[in-house]
Amino acid sequence: MWRAEEMQEFTPGLVLRDRYRLKSVLGRGAMGQVREACDVYLERPVAVKTVAADLPAVP
Repeated sequence: MWRAEEMQEFTPGLVLRDRYRLKSVLGRGAMGQVREACDVYLERPVAVKTVAADLPAVP
C-alpha cells in the first residue's frame, strides 16, 4: 500500500516500485483508491491500493 503523498500522478502504464503496471481505477472512497494493475514479474493481475495523504499514519 502506498500513501498518495509519496506518489506522483497515477496514469495508466505507470510502473510502481519497478513491479506494478497500473491500468484503471476500480474504486474510490474516502480512504483512497484501488486500481487494476499487472504484476510485471509474476505476469498476473493484481489490485493496488493507495491511501489518501490526509489520513493519520497507523503504527
